[in-house]
Amino acid sequence: MIKIAFLRHAPTEWNIQKIYQGRNDIPITSESKQFLKTKKIPSQFSDFLFYSSPLLRAQQTLQALGITDYKVSESLRECDFGKWE
Repeated sequence: MIKIAFLRHAPTEWNIQKIYQGRNDIPITSESKQFLKTKKIPSQFSDFLFYSSPLLRAQQTLQALGITDYKVSESLRECDFGKWE
């Protein structure tokens, strides 16, 4: 059996302002980084392989949680919504 879990990136300034960010590479906020440093991935996921979008906010979320061993996958990049972004 293959187990998959998804973790959404931490809030960015654009999330707070309710601006759609799509492929715009907006970092997570400093408050998000501080909050995540107080959290840990549950032990049942400790043996999982971690993959990340190439976008900064996704990688910063993993790093703030103490996850440094992950692979960046272009296929996980957010869709480009053009002018809507």
